[in-house]
Amino acid sequence: LMSNLTIESAQPSDAGDYTCVAENEVSSTSATATLVVHVVPSITFPPDGHTFYTNEFTPVMFQCTATGIPAPEISWYRNGTVLNDSTDAHVSLSEASVSMFATDGGNVSQVSRTLTLDNATDSDSGNYTCVADNGNAVQPSVSQEFELFVRVAPNITGA
Repeated sequence: LMSNLTIESAQPSDAGDYTCVAENEVSSTSATATLVVHVVPSITFPPDGHTFYTNEFTPVMFQCTATGIPAPEISWYRNGTVLNDSTDAHVSLSEASVSMFATDGGNVSQVSRTLTLDNATDSDSGNYTCVADNGNAVQPSVSQEFELFVRVAPNITGA
């Protein structure tokens, strides 16, 4: 006799230990398997495709918030180049803050990471991308892109 357990469209709430028990007149035996349900990452903020404006020498903060199981890692890019605070003195990246929240399908990790430009300059204008990656085999990473324009005060040279 063979028995199968099939879970269609597994949700995080389906995660856990499942035990199969077989018994007859002589004896019984059991086997336990653990189901881990991964959820592809999803970025909930910033909105994709938006354009932001700021004035020169103004601090700018962007927060990227993503969800998934396991918790996604968040990276920031400007014009396709990864940003980190060790290579650019006026760029700072917050440590990722991780929290769990309940959905109809179970608990999901939410991660936020903030990019701060201390004093925006014209060279900070460009395309910014927030990438969330949790190593999921189906869709390992997702991204949202937006554009920043830094307005520069007029300057008259020569007399």
